[in-house]
Amino acid sequence: MNPEPLLHLQGVRFAYPGGPELLQGIDLPLHAGQCQVLLGRSGCGKSSLLKLAAGLVSPSAGEVRWRGQAVRGPGPEVALVFQRPTLLDWLSVLDNVLLPLSLHRRVQAQDRAHALQWLERLGLAGFAQRAPSQLSGGQQSRVAIARAWMQRPALLCMDEPFAALDALTREELQQDLLAVCAEQGTAVLFVTHDLHEAAFLGERVSLLHAGRLAPGVELQEPRPRSARWREAPAFHAACAQLRRALEACT
Repeated sequence: MNPEPLLHLQGVRFAYPGGPELLQGIDLPLHAGQCQVLLGRSGCGKSSLLKLAAGLVSPSAGEVRWRGQAVRGPGPEVALVFQRPTLLDWLSVLDNVLLPLSLHRRVQAQDRAHALQWLERLGLAGFAQRAPSQLSGGQQSRVAIARAWMQRPALLCMDEPFAALDALTREELQQDLLAVCAEQGTAVLFVTHDLHEAAFLGERVSLLHAGRLAPGVELQEPRPRSARWREAPAFHAACAQLRRALEACT
């Protein structure tokens, strides 16, 4: 692993103007290709930390560095997926996937072919010309993920993107995420409050409580991880370890 992190939050503190301090003394490195999960209870500052990592907001103190350089705003190598898919209903599914490209240049035939390949990969080949409102919640989440992957990001920031989905759909998308990120070498910073999701996705799980990071948990199971690992004693042991670590924060 390259000793220099792809992304590094160094001594970061953060507060919205006129508000209380939400994050204090955050030091969080993320290396290329690594999947790091931010785990914590609702309101602990996970989403604010993710926005800092993506360059959407700036720290009150400390620094966010990308490939060794200070972050001054959102970068072209970073893609985001939020809890709500944030699709534009006046655009077709295909055009939603192509949106990041169309904002910067004219979309070419090969771009459309590539977008259709992603939709097929995610089980949406027959939905390209539909409006997002004609899709289920799980299908909309798949479209949002296809849109992020169209950018071939070096870093994918995800803010509880599967929280509102049924259990089976959530597990399918978790496996899709790990498989594609392994293929592309994409680093992932994934926010969740779900212990099982954190254990399945993360190589490292960072615990956030009251705006501070507690010592993280390293998970040794190789990626990509199969659905069968969810039934293994090692998976249940990892979930129990994360629960104990999270309870120790409170």
